[in-house]
Formats: sequence, structure tokens, C-alpha cells
Amino acid sequence: MILWRMEILSRTVHNPSRTVSHANPVASVKSSEPLLSLASPKSFTMPAPNNKVFRLERDGNVLIVVPQGDSIGFRYNDVHQESNSTLQILDDATLQHVVIDFGCEQVLGSIILSVLIKICRKAGLKGGRAAFCNATPDMQDVLQTMNLVKLWKYFPTRVEAIAVVRAG
Repeated sequence: MILWRMEILSRTVHNPSRTVSHANPVASVKSSEPLLSLASPKSFTMPAPNNKVFRLERDGNVLIVVPQGDSIGFRYNDVHQESNSTLQILDDATLQHVVIDFGCEQVLGSIILSVLIKICRKAGLKGGRAAFCNATPDMQDVLQTMNLVKLWKYFPTRVEAIAVVRAG
């Protein structure tokens, strides 16, 4: 598995207009979409190869993380690798803030929540802000019970969450 991953990371995909290396997961986009600069203020989805656990999107300097399910539905290795690659994506200096969009799931367990907490903390360590949005009432109860909404605010919509993290 590691050899395959290393081969994928070292491979380069050619596009008539430019070449994009898979070593930078932020720059990989669907072949049907135009390639966008990392500094692009446009909003777009940033699919990593074989992403299953987290769908990643970008809206300017905001990384939007959309969990696709609880850890019980994925192999441990997938959760581990996608968690690490998502944290590495935040090393990009043009990404400052994080919004966690719970719109795809009812309730998440402790493993996925611990990854989301790490992502939010990393944004804070680099001077950014984090927020939650689109949670079901059950997920909102979990966030309240864990006191996470005292650290990072909750908003009913993604638009509100993005606006607040940008405004400070």
C-alpha cells in the first residue's frame, strides 16, 4: 500500500495547459474541471485521490471539511491517511480558516470528532478561525455536550460560518 501511494505521489498528470503534480493534494481537481490556482478566490471542491472519509472544498482562504460518515463505516487506514493529508493541506499558507460542515451525516463518533478537533486547532495555531455548520439536532447536542461550541461557534448555514470566520 505504501509503495502504491509513493508511486501515485511521484506521478505527474499532464494537461495541455499546465502540469500538476499529485504530490500537492490541494492542487488535484477532477479532470473535467479547469485547474485553479491555490490562491484562487473561487470556490471549488478539492478531491484527493480515493477520498472517502472527508470531502474537502475551498472558498478562498477557507478550507471546508465535510465528513462523509462515522469511522465505523471506513477502514482504519483510510481514516488515518485522510486525516493526515487534511492536516497537511492546512500547511498551505493561503488557507487560513476552517469550516466543518456536518450536512452529510446525522451523528459522528469520537474518532472522526477528534480529527475535526485537530483540524480546528491547527487553523487556530496558524492564526485562523474555525466554525461548525449544518449539524442535525442530534449532532448539535453532541457538540454542546462536548463543549465544542464554546471553542468554535456553530452556525445553521455554511454561508454564515464562512462569513464569520473571515470577519473575525
